[in-house]
Order: sequence, then structure tokens, then C-alpha cells
Amino acid sequence: MMRFFRRIRFNLMEQNKTARYLKYAIGEIILVVIGILIALQINNWNENRKIRITEQVLLRDLKAEVQSNINQLDSVIASHQSSLKAAEELFDLWQKNLLDSLSDASAQSLINQMDFNFTYNPNKGVLRSIISSGNISYVQNTELKYLLTSIENIIEDASESTMKIETYRLDLMNTAYSNIYIKKESKIIGVEFKKMFDVPEFWMAVIGQFIDIREEGLIEEYELKRTLKQMLDLINNELE
Repeated sequence: MMRFFRRIRFNLMEQNKTARYLKYAIGEIILVVIGILIALQINNWNENRKIRITEQVLLRDLKAEVQSNINQLDSVIASHQSSLKAAEELFDLWQKNLLDSLSDASAQSLINQMDFNFTYNPNKGVLRSIISSGNISYVQNTELKYLLTSIENIIEDASESTMKIETYRLDLMNTAYSNIYIKKESKIIGVEFKKMFDVPEFWMAVIGQFIDIREEGLIEEYELKRTLKQMLDLINNELE
């Protein structure tokens, strides 16, 4: 093609047809520019295709991790809801002076149900790998990218209530548990869980930890679940 234009240009110069020569020269330049632009466009398309392929791989790995974390959070929330329900039932019986009517087996069941404080330990391997490697730049959705960079702080905030309960729960409940033993001549001959009701630390745990702080924690955990589901929806929208 270029040889063809050079031949035309040479013929025009020989014939001293300057105006026509300029037109052909300009046309040749335009064709060269168009060729360069097409080449750049093809190169950009290839690069974007590579970026999109890499992004799709990252998003699929993220989807599996986020879904697993939502399932785990559901289990934690269910456990904490059960704990709160038992604490509220014990508190209600105490307020109504009905604790004496509760069998020791029922008391033990409610106490065991209440005295759970599962911590949320989500998988973060894929997320941290994407961020530390700089591959987060492949994520095109701005909202999703923001959530990925901020989710660890959101998880930490949602775990604060659980950590507060864990800080005081053991001491308070261990003090209460130490009162359940039935002794005769310094020997333990049995246990009575209802004796925990006579220990002030037990009610400090029930009201302060398993009701007040637990309610705050559940609100935070539900908010975290909403954020994780939002992240999952954004990932699904980007997946092909």
C-alpha cells in the first residue's frame, strides 16, 4: 500500500502536479493516522479483555468467600439470638418472682442456652490477597471496590459487642457456677443450677452482658449481614 502511494507521488512530482500531489500526501497521512488509531483500539480492546478475564476470576473467588462468610454469620446470629432469648426468659421469671417454680433441669437448660458467645471469624484469604497484591485495581465497580477496602473495619466494628461480652462473661459466670455445688462434709455430692440465681454476678451477666450488650451486638451483626449481601449482589451483577 505504501509503495503504491509512493509511486503515485513520484509520478505526480514528475508531472509537476503539485496540487494533486498535496491531496495524495494528505490522504496518505490520514490513512496512516487511521491505521494507527485502529491498531491502538485493537490493543486497548485486548488489554480490556485481559483485565475483564482477570476480574472475572477474582470475582468468582470473592463470591465463594463472601457466601461462606454470610453462612457463618447466620450461624453466629442464630446462636446469639438464642442466647438473648434465654437471658430474657430468665430475667422475666426473676421479675415475676417465678424462679422457684422453675425446675433445676429447666434452669440448667436456659443457663446453658444463654451462656454462648460465638465469635465471628470470617475467611479473608481471597480479600487480603487481592488487596495486598494490588489486584483490586482490576475490580471495575467503584461501589464494590469501596466495600472490599472497608469490609474488615466493618467486621471489626460488628465484633466489638461480642468481645465486650467475652471480656466479662467468664469471670461473672465462673463466680456463679462456683455456687452450684451441693456439699456434705466438704465433699461435693451434687449440683443445683438454681443456686446460681442467688449470686449477684449471675444477674450482672444476664442483664448487662446477655441482654443489653447482646442486643447491641445483634443490631451490628444484622448490619454486617446486610453489607455482605450487598457485596454479594454487586459481585453477581459483575459476573458474566
